[in-house]
Amino acid sequence: MTDDAERTQVVTVFLRNDAAVLLLRRSDEVGSYTGQWGAVAGHAEGDPDAAAFEEIREEAGIDESAVTLVRRGDSFEVVDEDIDKRWVVHPYLFDCEVRDVTPNDETTAWTWVPPTEILRRETVPELWTSYDRVRPTPEAVATDRNHGSAALSVRALEVLRDEAALAAERGGDWDDLLAVGRDLVDARPAMTVVVTRVDRAMAAASEAATPESLEAAASEGIERALMADAEAAATAEPFAVDVASGVERSPGAKDHAAVSRFVRNAGRALGEAEEVYE
Repeated sequence: MTDDAERTQVVTVFLRNDAAVLLLRRSDEVGSYTGQWGAVAGHAEGDPDAAAFEEIREEAGIDESAVTLVRRGDSFEVVDEDIDKRWVVHPYLFDCEVRDVTPNDETTAWTWVPPTEILRRETVPELWTSYDRVRPTPEAVATDRNHGSAALSVRALEVLRDEAALAAERGGDWDDLLAVGRDLVDARPAMTVVVTRVDRAMAAASEAATPESLEAAASEGIERALMADAEAAATAEPFAVDVASGVERSPGAKDHAAVSRFVRNAGRALGEAEEVYE
């Protein structure tokens, strides 16, 4: 690797729907890493934020009105000596309302999978590092003021799943995973559903007390939680919904895209409710 190797700015964008992320297999049309799995990605000339939205549209065929930025990760450098290149990666995580994907010719296959699959597939270099910089953490669960207990309980279970998978693949200690579980319970002790769902996963894995058992228990807990929460939402008929912080870019500043998504989703939910309750 020469000191003057070209530095290329790129974005790596994870789209998350429920607790799965979108992975794309790269085609011969791309200039590097053909056949390997990656997230939505592309060159970031100028503004990485704008590049992230552009790549979502171009590579996944998903409009920006269907995605919400969750987190920007710190950028980092990836050195590829084989092609004498330095990539400066800007990671992003977006929540995505849809799973319908219309890829371009840079993709041969796509799938929604738990992000732990990154550890077990042939991927572009340092894809897990990108995800690691935007994935849920106990601190994120503790400081989130935009979501309720049901959503945060799923995020807490994602933390358990990801940490357990990482320990299973790269070596980890059960005591360290117990500490993660305690951190998650301590993050939102007043949210009974968070505490209960984390405790249930830890208890289910405690007999085997292995990373593999905890990954399985957390994954099963996520599926149960998503199903239970969907059923509860389908049968609820609220008089009103307070969405003040949920549609704000910052305190007091409305995000027009978020407002549009809320109105669209509320209308869809109302239509379903009328169909059920008529």
